[in-house]
Amino acid sequence: MGAAIDTILNFLYLRRSSRASAFKIIFAAALAVTVLAKGLNGHFVAQRTIKRLKKELARARSEEQTIRSHADQEQRQSAAEASKIKAQLARKEEELHQTKQGWSKETASNKQTIEHISRELEQRKRREESYMKERESLQALLETRRLELQEAQSYFQSAEAVSEGDVVRTVSNLNSEVFQAVKAMAESFEAGNAATLNTYPLDEARTLVGEKLSQLLASFPDHQQDTVVLETAFQATMVQFAYSLLSAWYIGNWKEDSMANIYKQMLLSESQSVAGRWRALTYKYQPKSDADGHTWEIRLTQSLQSLLSTINLVARGNGEVPEEVKENLRLIVRTALDLRSMIGEQIVSSNYTMIVGSGGELFAPERMEDVWATGASNVKEGTRVLCPSDLGLQRTEKVDSGGDDTSVTALLIKPKVVLETLVEELLPGDEGESVPNPNSSHDS
Repeated sequence: MGAAIDTILNFLYLRRSSRASAFKIIFAAALAVTVLAKGLNGHFVAQRTIKRLKKELARARSEEQTIRSHADQEQRQSAAEASKIKAQLARKEEELHQTKQGWSKETASNKQTIEHISRELEQRKRREESYMKERESLQALLETRRLELQEAQSYFQSAEAVSEGDVVRTVSNLNSEVFQAVKAMAESFEAGNAATLNTYPLDEARTLVGEKLSQLLASFPDHQQDTVVLETAFQATMVQFAYSLLSAWYIGNWKEDSMANIYKQMLLSESQSVAGRWRALTYKYQPKSDADGHTWEIRLTQSLQSLLSTINLVARGNGEVPEEVKENLRLIVRTALDLRSMIGEQIVSSNYTMIVGSGGELFAPERMEDVWATGASNVKEGTRVLCPSDLGLQRTEKVDSGGDDTSVTALLIKPKVVLETLVEELLPGDEGESVPNPNSSHDS
């Protein structure tokens, strides 16, 4: 409408203007009429739109009123239901409170009952524990008395598992088995080759049979033709081996002597039955095999074979121990182990020890025998022992003589020895001077 009014005003202005042409006036008038028509049409459209919007607004207000009415009603209903629920909750809370009070009273009563029963049970438990302790004490005392009686019976029991005669016979058998093995070794002796001769362990032989016998063994010209030196060295080695086995307290370490020292001190303070029983138990509970699980019979037989192989090499042999001789050596070890059990475990009332002659000591006919003696002994005074030949046996007992304990020793078997005169007889002139050089050749 504003545009139409502006067009009419412009038309009136053109009419007043003297300069406006008729065409322009007519054009302006037509334009004004056109604009006015359009404005009137738009006015009518706007009026219709306004009426429509007013109707829609009225309808929306009516719907809003209706919704509010429904909402107020629902709110009032919800409030009523909420009030009802609150009342129900209040009643439930009251009921729960009353129930809780009832439970609390019942729990308190039950707690008192439980405490009363617990106190009664605790008292009964203490009484029962007291009875059990008293019973255990009586049983322990009874067991202690039984063990003391058993120990006393074992300590003072006079019956021996073996007799002295059994021990003497076993020593004699062992000496015989050594002699047979010596003969078998000497008969099977074979000379070695050059490679073997250059490596024989002479130093080890000196430790086994002594300086003089090892020199004689290495320098003797023909051991196959005359076996006396070879037999003497083999026998000395076996006898010394058996002596070490039978004298050692711990079979796994022959150099360990702490147990022997303890036993010596025990014999000074304790009775023979107590000390002997301690010795028997010490022997009894030693390991029955070595660290690798081999029995002592197998392990010791291997060790004896190694020692005899050394002697064989020093005598310029092949260093081998024949299979038929190994069985003899196994028998020697088995007999020595049996003898060790006899004198270590099975006899308590006496102490039996093995004795041998040592190389270099003075010959004493009252306590040793010359293995080569024939008839009455005519050994010169000052003659020394070359090496042992047979095992000897002696018994030592601790006896009560007028309140003082004394030791009584009896020589049951004299040890046999080889004298140094053997060297003089076999090598007259310069005894033992021609010891062969280990690095020289012996092919000739």
